[in-house]
Amino acid sequence: MPIAAKRHLMQFVAVAIVVGATGCTSMRRVPNVQVPAPPQGYSHIKPGDEVYVEMADGRRGRFKVQSIDGEAIVARDGEQYRRAEMHQLKRKQFS
Repeated sequence: MPIAAKRHLMQFVAVAIVVGATGCTSMRRVPNVQVPAPPQGYSHIKPGDEVYVEMADGRRGRFKVQSIDGEAIVARDGEQYRRAEMHQLKRKQFS
């Protein structure tokens, strides 16, 4: 096999490995966001999770969760997203 062909084959294999190793992720909707929930309402959300929120006032955000503070999710920048004001909440997860 010519050297150029081997090099192209090695590049193809390297790209295939990188693409295959990244895995598939998706944002999954979290049910019953509009209704205030008891404290366990965030039991499936934990610090470090990546979430997407749409607020009733039109604000949107995608961020990593720093903490859960009662009825609010706190982003790493300190901004709080209160459950009662959320229109939609999605958590990124591997599928």
